[in-house]
Amino acid sequence: MALTKEDLLASLCIFKAELREELTGNFKATLDKFQADLNGKISSLQADVNSVGARTLDLEAQMQDLQQKVAPVDSDIASIKAQLHLTTLKCEDLDNRARRDNVRVHGLEEGSEGPDLEAFVVRLFSTLLGEEQSEVQVERVHRVGNRAAGEGRRPRDILVKLSSFKVKERIPLRVRRQDTVSFHGTILHR
Repeated sequence: MALTKEDLLASLCIFKAELREELTGNFKATLDKFQADLNGKISSLQADVNSVGARTLDLEAQMQDLQQKVAPVDSDIASIKAQLHLTTLKCEDLDNRARRDNVRVHGLEEGSEGPDLEAFVVRLFSTLLGEEQSEVQVERVHRVGNRAAGEGRRPRDILVKLSSFKVKERIPLRVRRQDTVSFHGTILHR
């Protein structure tokens, strides 16, 4: 049986309609699946964005709380720094005042003072000032630094803390008036 041109055309139209319907169905199914996947991903992203937004709001609230707590601490730190500075200045002043009664004796050979360094220093200053020994009162006396080893080393200085600033002030004045200061045959450096 031979097909006529009209039959062939009709059969092509049916095939075209079926093909169109099948392709449209496949395309619609693929598009629906893609849209469902896309909607799922968008929902997931929206949930993540909402979660990040909630955490951001929580962090901002915590930040504000911390800023409110830190503000007084900053002012306290500034106050403490100012107090520390004043305390440091007062300590320096006290150190300086504590040293103002000190006299340093240079050049006295070690051992030449005998067994009692304090008694020696009292006799030295009393002789230097031309006063009684009771006028010169010593709070502390000691040699300064470590003992030097070997020959030709300079003797360690003697540091004397006197009880009276007035007596301490007269000692350098007397020393400046003399060319050399000697005591019991020992010449002291000025």
